Amino acid sequence: MDTMYSYIDPGVLGETSVSSFASAVEKYATDKKVTLKRVTSDASFTLDNTAAYVKAGLTIDSPVTTLNLSKFSSYDYEVLSRRQ
Repeated sequence: MDTMYSYIDPGVLGETSVSSFASAVEKYATDKKVTLKRVTSDASFTLDNTAAYVKAGLTIDSPVTTLNLSKFSSYDYEVLSRRQ
């Protein structure tokens, strides 16, 4: 995680740009000699939409990341956890 943090460098207010975030991840992949293709979604940031996005990526054996740019008060805080 420290390595990714050095690429993304979110600053005081966190990461505020999808383009900047994606470019940083792509730069990391390029440095590691891995080809990644940016896939973005305009779907609202909900548990169902996020789960579908992650599932679609994992189904094709692709690494997946998400970036939430919503304020915490803009959506219900939801937690994904492992079933016990």
